[in-house]
Formats: sequence, structure tokens, C-alpha cells
Amino acid sequence: MEVEFKCMLFVDPVGLAGGLAIFWNDPIGVQVVKYAPFCIELKLYNQHINYEWRHFCLYIDCVQSRRIVQFQHFVNRFPSRREDVVFIGDFNALTSSIEKQGGNQWVSSRNDELIKLVEELKLEDLGFMGHQFTWSNKREGRNLIQARLDKGFANQQWLLKYPGAVVKHIFLPGSDHALLLFDTSFSQRKPKQIFRVDNRSLEMEGCREAIRDAWNTFRPTHCHSMASKLKHTQKAILKWRKVHPKCNSKKEIDRISRMLERLVEEGNPDQSLRRNLEKELESHYKNEEEFWRTRSHIEWLALGDRNMAYFHAILLLLRLSELGHGGSHGREW
Repeated sequence: MEVEFKCMLFVDPVGLAGGLAIFWNDPIGVQVVKYAPFCIELKLYNQHINYEWRHFCLYIDCVQSRRIVQFQHFVNRFPSRREDVVFIGDFNALTSSIEKQGGNQWVSSRNDELIKLVEELKLEDLGFMGHQFTWSNKREGRNLIQARLDKGFANQQWLLKYPGAVVKHIFLPGSDHALLLFDTSFSQRKPKQIFRVDNRSLEMEGCREAIRDAWNTFRPTHCHSMASKLKHTQKAILKWRKVHPKCNSKKEIDRISRMLERLVEEGNPDQSLRRNLEKELESHYKNEEEFWRTRSHIEWLALGDRNMAYFHAILLLLRLSELGHGGSHGREW
């Protein structure tokens, strides 16, 4: 699989834990300030509104003694409290009991360092869209534990610039964590649909026959015969799609992901059903990758969040597969 970016930075995991990766194209709008095993600090600049802020991508340690030191680092980092900041990632800590379900009772003293960070820097929780929890121990029944370990915070000055920002929880089969999609330009507007012949559907039963029948049966007599014939064939393809919904791998990914989410939430013990769904989901992800492979670089950027969920899943798979290391920027802590 290929993802085209001009710049990238990898921070390797320690054993099986942690690991961070940043990909970007704009060398002016993104500056890597520092990085360490638990954090990448960026300085981001939006030239359209002439606005700059500090952006921290985090993997906070699950060991409390090390976690305290890491959180205190951020408190000391901003003594004046004047800079606009965003923190997003795996905090391995909670801010209240409603962020956990199952297991031992939530104890605030084990999470004081995160609560102190939020209070000291006057941060606001960015909230979320999707399932309430981002981590699960993947057990069943009464042994199931879920928690919202992954989240985003920003100070009020930043929120005034991006009032529509949202963090979306994206279920990722095979992982105990959800993906976080941080969208600063979230909008309810529906993008305009563009008709394309999808190569995936050509391999499905009945599609080629529907195209052939529409093409051969239409007999225009005016000067725009080719355009009219194409239009007639397009309508036939759209009609075929309506009765064959599985040709849309994006919808199938969403449908199967919701089914898997329900299995996790309900603690369903049927492991064979879960494995079959994950296998089917893997197939649709491959189809989706092929679909986006046919899009040009310009179209990819223009379509924005229509492909962002899959796009972020591919980034994670790239890191996990250790497909290679790119250039390194910034300096180590």
C-alpha cells in the first residue's frame, strides 16, 4: 500500500507499547519542535487565518510513576499559560468515573496527574463522536473492561478559533484501542457526488451484463448519440447498484464495524462470528484501498473527510507493518 506524503516522522515503540508517527505535506504549516517516546510536539500554522498553536501527539505511560513525570513536563512547559495548545492521544488516565465501565472501581488519586494538567493549563475536553469508550480488554461478559483512555484537550483560546472541531472514535478490528480522527473543520454538509465506474463492481455478478444490455439496447438517432448512450448506461449502472449494495465497500465497512462494535459492547461470546466478520471486513478494506488507489492526488485532497476514516486506518497499519522509516525532523528530548 502507498501513501504519498512529503514529510514524516517516526518515534519507535518501546517493546510492544507506544510508538508515534506523523505524516504531512505542508513544510510551512507544520514544524516539529521536539519529540520523545511519549510525545511529539508540533507548531502548526494556519495561513488562511494567520493563526499558530502548539499541538502535542501523546502516548502517556501506563506506569503511574512515569506518567506523573510526563504530565508534569507539560505543566512546566507553559509557565505563562499564554500559548494556544492542543493535546491528543492515549493518556492512559481518566478524568471521571463515567470514563470507565467494568473492573475495579475508579479511584481519582490514580488519575490526579491528568486532572492537575487539565486544571493548570485550563484545558477543555474536546468531547467525541462514536462509541463512548476507546479501549477494551477484549474479554467477555463480566470480565469485560472498557475505558476512554484516548481523547483530546484544548484551551479556550484555541476553541474560539475552531469551534466546530470534533474527535471521532473509529472502531478498528483487531486492536484494543479505537482510532481518533481529529477534525478541525467538521461540517454537516454533504459533499457533491460524482459518478464513476468502480472497477470493484465490474467483478460482481450481473454488473457487466447490465452495462452490456444498456449499451446495446439504446438506439439514439440525434447528433448527441454518444453522450445520450453514456447517460443511459450510467442510469443502468446506478439502478444495478441499488439492488447490489455490497459493491460499496465503504458502506460495508461501516455496517460490519457497527456489528463488531455491538458484539464488543454486549460481550458476545461468539468468537467464530467475530472472526468471520473481521475476515469479511479485511476483504472490504482491500477493496476500499483499490478504490482509492484509482483516485488522483488532487481528488484525494479535495474529497477531505469522505476518505479520512479509511485513510487513518491505513496510516496505523503502515506503522504496525514497519514498512520503512522516512526522514527525521526536529530534535529529541
